[in-house]
Amino acid sequence: MFHALVLAVLVSAVQEEDTAAPNVDAQKALHTIGDAMVGGVWTEKTPGEVTSEMRCKWLMGKRFFQMSVDVQGKPSSHAIIGVDPDTQKLTWWWFFAGGGVLKSVVVAASDKQWTFITTGAGGEAETRHTLISEDEMKTERLRFVRNGENQSLRPPIVLVRKRD
Repeated sequence: MFHALVLAVLVSAVQEEDTAAPNVDAQKALHTIGDAMVGGVWTEKTPGEVTSEMRCKWLMGKRFFQMSVDVQGKPSSHAIIGVDPDTQKLTWWWFFAGGGVLKSVVVAASDKQWTFITTGAGGEAETRHTLISEDEMKTERLRFVRNGENQSLRPPIVLVRKRD
């Protein structure tokens, strides 16, 4: 009985917290980015075989969206994207097949472009996504530091969406 009471109190506290009004700008960015990315399968626009596929879907009444990435047909990573209740910033929580975890926080967002800072695993990266069209997006790393040292930047990647 005691455990049931404790559980009821915890659930009640979470539900009360869950109704807090989130940051309007972060919510707008969540919906702008989610609406742009959800649906179909995103693949790298590179010659030869497709090496990675990304799928996005809305969760919990569009309060979050999930991004799943497969590399060469095997699950590579999953991200949950939503407004962090502690910081009120739009945040990606990345979980990798090998057990790693990274966190990305949006630092700038518009209808067609968003920039975020990713931290974890001894590094920090600044990345920008730009919608070229409804079904084409460019991803470019602007800065990458690992263990305090600047790293070389990869060339921009263009992703193309194939609709279901």
